[in-house]
Amino acid sequence: MVACFCGIANADLTLAWQTTPVLGIDSSYDGNVNIDNGGSPWANIPHDAVVPYGGPGQPTSITTFAVGQEVHTGSGVWVTSGHDYDWTAVFTDLDDSSRSKSYSGTFTGWEGFWMTWNSPDGGGDGLGLPTLTLADVGHWTYYESYTGTVGIEHTTEFTVVPVPAAVLLGMLGLSVAGIKLRKLA
Repeated sequence: MVACFCGIANADLTLAWQTTPVLGIDSSYDGNVNIDNGGSPWANIPHDAVVPYGGPGQPTSITTFAVGQEVHTGSGVWVTSGHDYDWTAVFTDLDDSSRSKSYSGTFTGWEGFWMTWNSPDGGGDGLGLPTLTLADVGHWTYYESYTGTVGIEHTTEFTVVPVPAAVLLGMLGLSVAGIKLRKLA
């Protein structure tokens, strides 16, 4: 879902996160775009775009994802009424370009703030990376651009890693303990 939410219209207002999409492991929409970037509360892109999450500053993106997680994104830009904009989002697997995914669309803006919410489970635009597998391990980039009067583009690098070894060892330890308890019972 690419949607325009009219608020205080000011196409000249520059906020850091207008040029930097936020990446996380989950997302939701409650009038604002919310991205789980590991913080509490989640990173928030407010519909009125007056103050970024947590006051001045850029909500940070997750840059390391684990197998079993999903990749969600959120962003927003000011748009001007009557201008045409092209929006592009590209996930690129730097180790295997055949696994890359791209999405794009064109829209005519009206005064307000335009937000994208990219969720692989069908929420928002339905765009993102679904549950990561071992085949996804490696280096990736997420590129997003708006062309028109905005002219914003940004590339965010991220890495997909196997399930952390400590988690695997913990699961193995619990399995062995369970087997021993069964033998004792």
